[in-house]
Amino acid sequence: DGYCRHRTLTKRPAEIRAMASDNSGMVLVGDKNGNIFVWGIVEPGSKMQRLPECKRNDEIVSMACCPEGTVRIVGVGYKSGCFALCDYDRGVVLACLDVFDSEIQCVAWSAADSSTSGSHLIAVGTKSGLIKVVKVLLDSVETCNVVACLDNMYSPTKKSSEVGNTSVANRFWASLAW
Repeated sequence: DGYCRHRTLTKRPAEIRAMASDNSGMVLVGDKNGNIFVWGIVEPGSKMQRLPECKRNDEIVSMACCPEGTVRIVGVGYKSGCFALCDYDRGVVLACLDVFDSEIQCVAWSAADSSTSGSHLIAVGTKSGLIKVVKVLLDSVETCNVVACLDNMYSPTKKSSEVGNTSVANRFWASLAW
């Protein structure tokens, strides 16, 4: 309708490091203190809510929501190399993988239809230049099991510090796409 609604944050998070959104108008924000906030921007009068059970004492670097509309799960990448799956509807951590050697700079869910397989693939890009693929089995909205992690999907010949461009060296993976 061409109307743009200006919304302000009521509870201000620490310095925001990552944002993600889903198809229903939910926006998720991750801050440098490891907090995750959820905000329903299409609902009039909605306020940002912190998810205290999803907090980790680690800086959030990247986030991405599951593309399946009925599943409210966000993949979260941390500076320490931890990767977590959080149910932002219930405010709980479903799975946590501490198998990455460096900061997770990008998380990308496969947009492929999962209605027949019941699973999703998530690509995770790290600062060290590795891409790992995590397979997540969604038996129902209530459970989420990490069933596989494939190492060394890609390893560049040059380290990011050898690239020369300092912005590239500091943030090697700007994005991943399926």
